[in-house]
Amino acid sequence: MKFFIDANLPARVARALAQLEPSWTIRCPADLRSPENPRPEDERDEDFLPRMEDEGGWVVLTRDTGSKDGNWHVWMECSLTVFFLRGAWNGAEFYDMTARILSYWKGIEREARRRPQGSKLWLRYRGGAIEVVKTSQRQRKRKRR
Repeated sequence: MKFFIDANLPARVARALAQLEPSWTIRCPADLRSPENPRPEDERDEDFLPRMEDEGGWVVLTRDTGSKDGNWHVWMECSLTVFFLRGAWNGAEFYDMTARILSYWKGIEREARRRPQGSKLWLRYRGGAIEVVKTSQRQRKRKRR
């Protein structure tokens, strides 16, 4: 499986997860640095999400809710499976947040495998409950075909 830890989560979270299972591909924006793209963590969602869609198979963890920059539709319309860490995740200390992600990881992995590509899910901070978010119009159209 391929997991992408979005720029609004510490890159160290990706490093910790990568140590757990070497067969997983776990990336974060810092892994995408190049001479052409020296600051990938500053890249806009509407620019990097389509590239990830083209590569296929990525599962994204993000604290992005789209409310700050109004780009919620970009996340909801993409064909990537996305786990949204919202609410109390935003104020969490690094070590507590990392410990919780690690303790919930098997559930995240299980849901990512079980759900169809393009699923959008909330991951609750307390208890690790995973809830399905309403699918986007784009996904509904695909299902009807």
